[in-house]
Amino acid sequence: AKQHGDAASRVLFLGAESAFWILNEEDEEDLKDGTEGLELGEKDLIICPLNDNNDFEREGGAGTHWSLLVARATAEKQLSCEYYDSMGTSSLGAARRLAARLSMLRLAASGPGSGAPAPGVAVVDCAKQENQSDCGVYVLLFVRSVLEVYLSKGAQDAAGAAASVSAFRPQDAAQMRREVPELIRSEAAVVAAAKGGPT
Repeated sequence: AKQHGDAASRVLFLGAESAFWILNEEDEEDLKDGTEGLELGEKDLIICPLNDNNDFEREGGAGTHWSLLVARATAEKQLSCEYYDSMGTSSLGAARRLAARLSMLRLAASGPGSGAPAPGVAVVDCAKQENQSDCGVYVLLFVRSVLEVYLSKGAQDAAGAAASVSAFRPQDAAQMRREVPELIRSEAAVVAAAKGGPT
């Protein structure tokens, strides 16, 4: 993050559990209060993994597929959104609802009198998985590409991100599956060292 300075501080990785809560919370005041610390109005790029779970009551979730919503700030408090899915468009409706809620929450942070229609959500032509289990891995690949393009070219370069996500192959997913456990071990060692524990 240090090497990218202010650009990195203007990215929000919205956790899947937060995206799920924002989609399902019915009380608008609770939504505003609960997302205040996210500083949505200050972010240029919001990355939101989506799970197709729609059972708010079931412990542990009930979803079977992951996709990705990316929201970019295009003007003061406005969003432009993209939907990335390695299988189709099964969660496009949820992506549109989340985009509308994120836009509403950004506008709420700017005070009364602000208003804008819900942002459109463009479906990005991205690489498709060849099995029934790699959706989460493809989301990680898409996130990496979107973030790399943003950090090198800025939030407005949606076309650059779209071009980069269409070229992934099953070999890239297999490589990502190998990288993730090593990344987790590496980060755990850093945290343990910072706490003075064994690495």
